[in-house]
Amino acid sequence: RLLTLDAGFNQENLLLARVGFERLKIAPENRLRFRDDLLQRVRAVPGVEDATDMDTLPLTGGGRGNNVWLEGRNPDDRINCSFNRVGVNYFKTLQIPLNSGRPFSTSDAPNTPKAAIINQTLAHMLKETNPVGRRLVVEATPFEPETAYEIVGVARDHKFEDLREEPIAVVYLATNQDPAPSTGRQFLIRSNLPPQDLTASVSRNLMEVNSGMDISFQGFRSMVQESLLRERLMAMLSGVFGGLALLLA
Repeated sequence: RLLTLDAGFNQENLLLARVGFERLKIAPENRLRFRDDLLQRVRAVPGVEDATDMDTLPLTGGGRGNNVWLEGRNPDDRINCSFNRVGVNYFKTLQIPLNSGRPFSTSDAPNTPKAAIINQTLAHMLKETNPVGRRLVVEATPFEPETAYEIVGVARDHKFEDLREEPIAVVYLATNQDPAPSTGRQFLIRSNLPPQDLTASVSRNLMEVNSGMDISFQGFRSMVQESLLRERLMAMLSGVFGGLALLLA
């Protein structure tokens, strides 16, 4: 049932590419541009329909959380949310429609007003018919000050951390506005190419940038199946014991 459940996005024909470039010693102020160059090279591979990058891969858990509230409202009414920092084509690549507003664009840059997209569950919890244009305040952490983001879009819900969860509140932030870019990135690539051809072409294009990077690949669908190992083992054991019971009967 879990494997056939509607996760809210198209899981087919997706390849995950993990790229690490810590050994290249790229200065923090140059990492955003370097990561974007890598993404453009992935998109340039013939047969790639679209590609995006993100902090947290859907259905794998690990999303960071924080409290938010609408600017002008009492901070005591804050809502705990999960966060994901995603690329311009995140919603297009995963085929997640926006209920209102716009997706992120290249104009959402470090020197422009900070933008956020929220999911429909959070929009409902904020009790706003159309929150686009309002400002969302994110509570301060030990690493970042209290920050306000303009809500530019509302996305349809999708399963965020795993297939078993009920709808949760999610805030998406723009990759291009990341204040502390890391020395690695994960890319989701949508393509109908055979996996072995796609991985070879993507790896070749990326290695042309610098052969000192670490690159690994995994099929998204197979990764989801591996995450359900507990359920698959329980189903297998249930079948074995059911067969044994039938034999004894």
